[in-house]
Amino acid sequence: MAASGAGVPMRREVLQLYRSLLRVARQFGDYNIREYSKRRTMDAFRDNKNLRDPSQLSAAFSNGKAQLEVAKRQSLLYSLYAPKMLLTLKISHLFLQEMKIGGILFWLGAYMISLILAKAYTFIYVI
Repeated sequence: MAASGAGVPMRREVLQLYRSLLRVARQFGDYNIREYSKRRTMDAFRDNKNLRDPSQLSAAFSNGKAQLEVAKRQSLLYSLYAPKMLLTLKISHLFLQEMKIGGILFWLGAYMISLILAKAYTFIYVI
């Protein structure tokens, strides 16, 4: 590879880096982080598409390689330590299912509890 030493990266290497960054971005479980990674990758490549100076091309390519390593490490860490969350709506639905007694559902109590949960907590962490 031309990029491993001094020199200008070839078009094939740049496209391979672009695809690798997008592939790593797809590995994030969180929608916001996944979309942020994809958007940042596309924006960086769009900003650097008109570079012609060999030293700037090499610097941008090596920066991209470094960002790829960071993204790989972050996706691994995020997958290991991602919190397990249930939405309050799912929890209140489970609560409603448990409230069935003899075919009668206590709507008012369950409704009030779901409102309290929705106001108090956006997410409840389940450990």
